[in-house]
Amino acid sequence: MRIAKHEESHIVGLEDGSEWRIWPGDLATTLLWMPSSRFAVSKTEGGYCTHTLVDSLSGQAVRAIKASAAWTPEHVSQLG
Repeated sequence: MRIAKHEESHIVGLEDGSEWRIWPGDLATTLLWMPSSRFAVSKTEGGYCTHTLVDSLSGQAVRAIKASAAWTPEHVSQLG
């Protein structure tokens, strides 16, 4: 899947209509993403993040949750 919109640094919309909130500690990685980048979305178990978005070309992954969800301030204060 490709990026459909990335207007806010912490929210990414993919061409399938899904929208993802990027874990704050992974935002720097998203600065390297190009509109032509392709991604796979994988479900993860445990932790604060429910999914990862993996750049198919570079293999770099970022942690994410659905854009409609939010982390608590306690979660974000434990960046890692």
